[in-house]
Amino acid sequence: MIIIEEKKSNKLPNITSLFVKVPFNKIIVESIEQQQVRHYDKKTGVYELPITRLFYLVNMLVKFDDVKYVAYKEKQKQVISCDDYKFKVKPYSYQLEGIEYGLNHQGWLLLDDQGLGKTLQMIYLAEVLKKKEGLKHCFIICGVNGLKYNWAREIEKFSKLDYTILGQRITKTGKVKISSVAERCKQLKKGIKEFFVITNIETLQSKEFAEAFNKSKSEFR
Repeated sequence: MIIIEEKKSNKLPNITSLFVKVPFNKIIVESIEQQQVRHYDKKTGVYELPITRLFYLVNMLVKFDDVKYVAYKEKQKQVISCDDYKFKVKPYSYQLEGIEYGLNHQGWLLLDDQGLGKTLQMIYLAEVLKKKEGLKHCFIICGVNGLKYNWAREIEKFSKLDYTILGQRITKTGKVKISSVAERCKQLKKGIKEFFVITNIETLQSKEFAEAFNKSKSEFR
């Protein structure tokens, strides 16, 4: 029996790959060697191929022997729940669903329609991560500059945690000013005590800022 096992990729740029150790057969070996993307481990005698070649492999190998496919089994992570978290404003059920989905997934998009409370969900997602995972700061990057102030208002409305708009200062006349990128870099390097840190996407385009971010005394992750 020939076993094809799907596991985390080793040498190929995929999330998972197919690993198969084939019997010494000239036709089989030549067929696999013809694949443009493959890796052969001389020590183990195992070929690693893209998951997209599963049908091809089974169709080819079944002519020579029985084939067994072993699917990839991801380790079950402990589900993070926000059932015991006390929110300043109780979220709607669909908002709780969005928060908990975000708590248990690394890469995702929140695509609720306008007006359904996406900002609230992200604020509370960060709050729960702070309590349960020890998140030090939530770094908010706004694609539109004016949204910085909308985020500030929403945080004040829905959260008990503090925030800062990076580089914001109040003049002697009471006007709100945003300092230069250089000043924002100094603020970042010095360290920030507030939990929510808000800035616009243009700030990140500065190499100086990227360096300051990496050298900041504040812990961002």
